Amino acid sequence: RKYLREAKLRSNWDAPDRAYEARLCDHAQALILGAEGLAYRQNLLRLLAEIAPAAEARCLIQLVLRNTVPGVPDLYQGCEWDDLSLVDPDNRRPVDFGARKAALAGRTNRKQQVLAALLRARRQDPDLWEKGDYRAISIAGSPDILAFSRNHSASCLTVLASPSQLTELEGGELHLDASAHDLVSGAFFDEGDHMVSALLGKRAAAVLYSAEM
Repeated sequence: RKYLREAKLRSNWDAPDRAYEARLCDHAQALILGAEGLAYRQNLLRLLAEIAPAAEARCLIQLVLRNTVPGVPDLYQGCEWDDLSLVDPDNRRPVDFGARKAALAGRTNRKQQVLAALLRARRQDPDLWEKGDYRAISIAGSPDILAFSRNHSASCLTVLASPSQLTELEGGELHLDASAHDLVSGAFFDEGDHMVSALLGKRAAAVLYSAEM
């Protein structure tokens, strides 16, 4: 009902059309649970399987950019995992913190692990995130790759993101001025020139962090 009211097409918070809301909810329940919705569910599952890789790639890119570009990331408790809600996140929702702690300790949720790594680096090197500059990077031969760096003092954060299928990446090199740790994959890369495809691997994004220890 929140989705219907916030869409403000047939119902809203000021003048809710409860009869319309009830009819739509009944229809949705039939599609999800009823025998009459079987064909719909089968078609939906095929569609979801088809778009899942692209959706996962874009989810990772969004997570990385939100936590690396200049500014303060918009984070909601309880959204450390994938959130398939039809409305904006809501900090008032109950959160199963026990399940999230267990997943974090067991490294069973990819999105949560990446988020934790990004926040851990931000906490360890706050000046880089707060005062670091922003430099766009052009990757020759790879126009579909978004790349930039954040630099402050001896610390550097280099971000790569590509919504394209990784098999489509051709050419493109990136020079690392110092050895770096990818906060997304956990891999380490030496100083020097690297193929972008090697830095990304099979992932849609990489966050290469280096700092003088």
